[in-house]
Amino acid sequence: MTNELLNEWKKEKIVEDGDIVLAGVSGGADSVCLLLMLEQLQKKTDFLLEAVHVEHGIRGEESRKDAAFVKNLCQDHGIRCHIFSVEVPLFAEKHGLGLEEAARILRYDCYKKAAESVKKEFPEKKIRLALAHHAEDNAETVLFQMVRGSGLDGLCGMRPQRTGTNGEIYIRPFLQCSREQIEQFLEERGQGYCMDSTNANESYSRNRMRKRVLPELIRMNPQAVQHMQTAMEQLQQVRDYLEEETVSLEKKFISGERKNVKLDTDGLAELSQAVRMRLIRKAVWKAAGACKDITAAHLQAVADLLEK
Repeated sequence: MTNELLNEWKKEKIVEDGDIVLAGVSGGADSVCLLLMLEQLQKKTDFLLEAVHVEHGIRGEESRKDAAFVKNLCQDHGIRCHIFSVEVPLFAEKHGLGLEEAARILRYDCYKKAAESVKKEFPEKKIRLALAHHAEDNAETVLFQMVRGSGLDGLCGMRPQRTGTNGEIYIRPFLQCSREQIEQFLEERGQGYCMDSTNANESYSRNRMRKRVLPELIRMNPQAVQHMQTAMEQLQQVRDYLEEETVSLEKKFISGERKNVKLDTDGLAELSQAVRMRLIRKAVWKAAGACKDITAAHLQAVADLLEK
């Protein structure tokens, strides 16, 4: 997959000359492969590559060994590594979160801190954070969102690229690659990687999805992941179109700021339901100051007022 994928990355300009790329490296197969592939991409594109590792404080000595592995790997390749240590269990307990959600929040917080640190050194540079999610990860995410009751945006899967709150750009170059391709790449090069023992713990919903649900779908159809990827791409096109329509109407229907947001109902009911509901969602998000915990029931309750 190496040359073909590198040429594709070059063509799509996932990284441009002069950028700084921070690769999230857990020590697992996916992230180790990503780091080595980005290192090869440097031969085609002139950018600075660094790594970010987050030790979550969940697996004790095993977790610390992963951090040491990543540190040594980066040293062997002459890549600077930013290592963070956090206490996920304490954070989860304090905020009433599950370990998976708490780990994700703290991990992205560390990514932002690393990006801010590098930005201070190179204020004129564009910072990209590379994450190693692959095709099966994306399929699992969509299935997980579906059973949780997600709307259109959740069913579109992960974005290949998005911009963070501080201007950092998150890229996921492996979304079209399979886990099998990644492991084959490492095997051919004799490159070792870490195994996370918690991946076998099926008390985590993500692991149950990975070990039970997705394999069963692949047994039903070996092309299941690829077909899901195609469906995601089609839904992304629909989502992007609806978003363009919504943005063009936003100023007409929504005004004010948090706690004083006005949603003008004049002509709202005549819009297509898809656009109407997205406008309502934008108004509710604006009033709430956040999108977390806003469900379809809340949006429908606002929509129902149009019939009163």
